This record gives sequence, structure tokens and C-alpha cells, in this order.
Amino acid sequence: MFWSNCIQRDKLLFLFFLAFIAGQALFTIKGVETFPFWNYGMYSEKSNKPKYLEHSKLLLNDLEFDLNKAPFSKVYMEYQLANAEKSETFGLWLKAYLERHTDIKVEKAVIIHQYYSADKPYKLIRTNEQPIYQH
Repeated sequence: MFWSNCIQRDKLLFLFFLAFIAGQALFTIKGVETFPFWNYGMYSEKSNKPKYLEHSKLLLNDLEFDLNKAPFSKVYMEYQLANAEKSETFGLWLKAYLERHTDIKVEKAVIIHQYYSADKPYKLIRTNEQPIYQH
């Protein structure tokens, strides 16, 4: 019904729709994902269940630091904690940043990565401590 109404009312618009559909099919077949020809597969693929869940926390001077009270975005900091082992200078940056923006004097900083099974009930699989700064 839509297509017959479109042909009767506006043949140019109908040709535009056909060209768009042909372009979408061509780009999907070639696997090209670019605007406006996005591959449907990137939105419809089944997501895999993770094997484990990771939780990271920060200990400053042997006390857990509450990321909700931090002078930076909690989401940003959680990302940085999860990827800290890839950075050699993260500990120095964190010490300087916290001492500049809080009243904490950082003598020691440790990240604790905890890995839990992804199946309920969640069980702790392992814990990994990573010292990032020591005065």
C-alpha cells in the first residue's frame, strides 16, 4: 500500500527509495559500514555472555577510596582503574591529581581487581592487587 501510494503521488521519491534500498543492499553485501548505509548485522548480532565480571577498587594509604566522592567522573575513573596496568605513569598522575583536588596526601596507592563468575549467585574467582604508587 505504501509503495503503490508513493508511485502514484511522487515518482521521484519512489525512485529515491529504490536507490536507497539498492545502496543499502550493496553496502550490506560488501560489508561496508558507513553512513547512511549501516550494516544491519552490527545491531542484530547476538551478544555473548561474559565468562566473568570485573570490579576494581582503589586503596589509598590502605583505605578504600570512595569513587562517588571523587573530584572526577566515577565512570572515567572505573575505566582508568580497569586499564591501569597498560599505563606506567597512571600512579604518578593519580597521586598528583588527588593531592591537587582533595586534602589526601597519597603515600601508597593500590588497585584491587576482583573477578566474579558471571553466573548468579556471583562468586569471587580471584583477586589481583596491583600497586600503582609507593612513596
